[in-house]
Amino acid sequence: MSDYYLKFLINSFFLIAVLLLVLIVLKYRGNLLSKYAKINLSREIHIVDRVFLDRTSQLILLKVKDIVLLLLVREGGVDILKEWKDEKVSSDSVYGVDSKQ
Repeated sequence: MSDYYLKFLINSFFLIAVLLLVLIVLKYRGNLLSKYAKINLSREIHIVDRVFLDRTSQLILLKVKDIVLLLLVREGGVDILKEWKDEKVSSDSVYGVDSKQ
């Protein structure tokens, strides 16, 4: 009976050790890929806001570097509704309100 418990403990310890080793390898591999692979990690594309109009269409306010785009995304494709080349885009200028009144 004690041989059964001893084998169970050894197998459990071995299983836990293998799982920890797999987790360590996956973590190291992820760090290795992010350091040495040629992946753009600068995050220059930001979704500022998204509004769903219905099931198949949505408005997306997208910022790419210093360009801000208002996109209409539908099943048929993507339309650019408005484009700004200013780094500071206020919500008033997005909605067409003149803030210099």
